[in-house]
Amino acid sequence: MNLSTSAAQLVTTKFNALVDESSPTSERPDPVTFESIVQTMAEALHDIPWVRAHNLSGMVLSPAQYRRNYNPTQTLPELRQFAFSQRPEAYDPSINDTTPDWLRKKKEAEWVEKRENHDTYLAADAAIKKYIRHIIDEIYYVSLKNNDTEYRNVTAVHFVNYLRETYGSIANTDAIHIQTTLVNLLIENDNIPAYIANMNAVRNLAITAEMPIQD
Repeated sequence: MNLSTSAAQLVTTKFNALVDESSPTSERPDPVTFESIVQTMAEALHDIPWVRAHNLSGMVLSPAQYRRNYNPTQTLPELRQFAFSQRPEAYDPSINDTTPDWLRKKKEAEWVEKRENHDTYLAADAAIKKYIRHIIDEIYYVSLKNNDTEYRNVTAVHFVNYLRETYGSIANTDAIHIQTTLVNLLIENDNIPAYIANMNAVRNLAITAEMPIQD
């Protein structure tokens, strides 16, 4: 079994487990709930083997979160943002009749890896969509549905971005309200794990909104 097959199967297995372990909700997503869903998916994607300079969690994290988590010191612009996978051709077009054998073998191996990485990306795309459609009621993203193709042409990134823009963003006043609510949760229920998890969600929302935060 090659690395990509293992990676593609791993991401599918991880997200199938998330679906089995989670219960769908009919409630309208709020920023904290949405961010918790995003972080659950990001954690599942974090260890999946993929392109060396990047991490598949960039498919669900906001650009600001991704830069902060994975490429905070990168100086090249192309490494400061997630590199979305494009379907490669069947064979490396740079190889021709004049390519030396040693270089041909090197390029062919690199091209196989490139195609396998894309297969992993496609597996992640399908897994993310499956989890989102399981955990969030369709009423909250039905506007993405096409009468003929339904959701087949809607990518995972499109799903996440739509939900983030519609339900997952916060303004300064929202952040203050959410923080007050979470403090009350801690006082009333003494639920420290839930408080910490939700405070982390608020922190990530602030990073996405590029609002000042304190660790």
